[in-house]
Amino acid sequence: MRLFLWIVLLLAAAMPPIVLGAAPPVIATLAVDIWPEHDDPRLLVIYRGTLGAAAVLPQTLTFAIPSDGQVNAAAYRGDDGQLFTSSHQYRQEPDRLLVSFTIPTRGFQFEYYVDGISPPPQRAFAMDLVFPLAIEDLRVSVEQPLRSSAFALTPPAAETAVTPAGFTHHLYNAGRWPAGKKWRLQASYRKEDANPSVARTVGAPAPGPAAPRVAGPPAWLWLVGGGFAVILVGLGVWFLRRGGTTGRSGTRRTAGAPSGQAPPRGGRGQEAGRVYCSYCGARARPRDRYCGKCGRPLAGE
Repeated sequence: MRLFLWIVLLLAAAMPPIVLGAAPPVIATLAVDIWPEHDDPRLLVIYRGTLGAAAVLPQTLTFAIPSDGQVNAAAYRGDDGQLFTSSHQYRQEPDRLLVSFTIPTRGFQFEYYVDGISPPPQRAFAMDLVFPLAIEDLRVSVEQPLRSSAFALTPPAAETAVTPAGFTHHLYNAGRWPAGKKWRLQASYRKEDANPSVARTVGAPAPGPAAPRVAGPPAWLWLVGGGFAVILVGLGVWFLRRGGTTGRSGTRRTAGAPSGQAPPRGGRGQEAGRVYCSYCGARARPRDRYCGKCGRPLAGE
């Protein structure tokens, strides 16, 4: 029974925490980058976010993207700021694609490519972004492609910033944003060629953020493995102890009894002038009242 209780406690400790009736988590900060024709003729959309402090980890995020979208990265951010790839799953719906991935930390990054830019020279695209969780601070940045002109956005951006590489970013500060509400953008510009702003090196990872790297198993999985290891060791010790006191024929052996011969039952276990304890089988002296090995009274006294 004691071994069974230990097994239950170890399994309970190894299981991920389950919070019943917990409020849905929120995204504390979310920065969305929309990069048309950056290193690909399509649109590159990047989410960089941080879950709120009350979010229960690990947390599964599900983002809706256009049906023709192609996931470029689904990752979580470690304590050192590096990105670790997280496996993702798809679920196709009539007008969208749902992408889910699980993160063991609060920081995450999600990227995808999507078609939708009209052919040159007069270019245009529209974006509808929908977020699965409420956002406390939403910021959106739209990159103007190199070699483009007459760049116009609806709604107009609040401000612009120019990067050292020469890109102009049009910035929005949307602030608090409810879950499920669309953030809509329309853009138009003129660009004579259909070449991306930068050339992607063959075999190079996605542009912009540092390339995600594959992480090892999450911490809770190591905990589960350790718990099962402890259980196996405990079971092994238990079975070894049983095996050490049981002969192959099933007859219980004792330290004081001859091999292959069970100690006598009842009384003091007297046999040919020898005295054995009826509990542990240890040999005793004829005048002993208590067993020198287990301390129990010798029957028959």
